[in-house]
Amino acid sequence: MKSLAILFSFILIGCSSTPKGEYSRSKIDRPYSLPDDVARSSFGLYAESIEVTKSDSLTEDEDDDDAYGSYLLSFETGIGEDASWIFPLGLRYTAYNDEKHTVGLTAYTLIVFNYASLDYWYRINDKVSLRPYYRNTNLNFLIVEDDRKFFGTEILFQTTQNLALGLDLSKGSFTTKSDFLDDLFDTKNNETSGDFFRLGLNGLYSLSEKWDIEWSIYTQNQEADNDTEIKSGGTEFLFNYFY
Repeated sequence: MKSLAILFSFILIGCSSTPKGEYSRSKIDRPYSLPDDVARSSFGLYAESIEVTKSDSLTEDEDDDDAYGSYLLSFETGIGEDASWIFPLGLRYTAYNDEKHTVGLTAYTLIVFNYASLDYWYRINDKVSLRPYYRNTNLNFLIVEDDRKFFGTEILFQTTQNLALGLDLSKGSFTTKSDFLDDLFDTKNNETSGDFFRLGLNGLYSLSEKWDIEWSIYTQNQEADNDTEIKSGGTEFLFNYFY
């Protein structure tokens, strides 16, 4: 934690002297990728709770609860008219943009986690934007690999000039497997798959031209083919600094 705080302090001090270009404080007016004269550092906290229920025709349901938290730190900087770089290996690209329609692609990797998203934004009016997407995520951490493909839609409401609220719904499929456990127990296919549904609420409040507060909460339900139901809920709280 100390090392992260020191690292962020050096980045913040070093970048504060860099003049920031114009960037709207209203989320609905912001472009898909950052302009080439704007960069963003984000830092905050993430927490999640998980409840696992396994049903068996011969036994009663078994419940298992768990909770954990983590620190979040990310950096993004504009590198051209239609693209921005996501540290360390990622790109956000605006493929098309006009007054009503925006099409964009985002992809990045953190080695153990990979993310890809195809996004379409339709601006209904000055206050409402409809933002459907298709995403694929892959987590390969130590002994478990989790792959998810899902469709979703965010409905963005710009309630005031500085406050935006969003409703996010998504549905898709997942596959979880472990080659390590297959080798350890000499099994051939230690794999679980199924469907999931997620409902989320998010918000963003612009404190100033350089600072945002961003938050989100969600609930998710997934059912696996081995009679396991997993219910989870999470929250994320971020500070965004623009320079």
